[in-house]
Amino acid sequence: MSKQREAFSSNKTLNEILDTVNELPLEYQKKVLAILRGMVFTKNCLMKKGLIQQSEER
Repeated sequence: MSKQREAFSSNKTLNEILDTVNELPLEYQKKVLAILRGMVFTKNCLMKKGLIQQSEER
């Protein structure tokens, strides 16, 4: 998968999550946000160790 397609896919997935989470009660929204923060933290750790490459979407 190309980096541009990968970035588009990631943005599409994120938008789907955000659209869906808006329909949930606030308590569940907080839990989803905590999960997403954990995913970002894990991705940043893996990038620092060189196990994955940073995408060109930034």
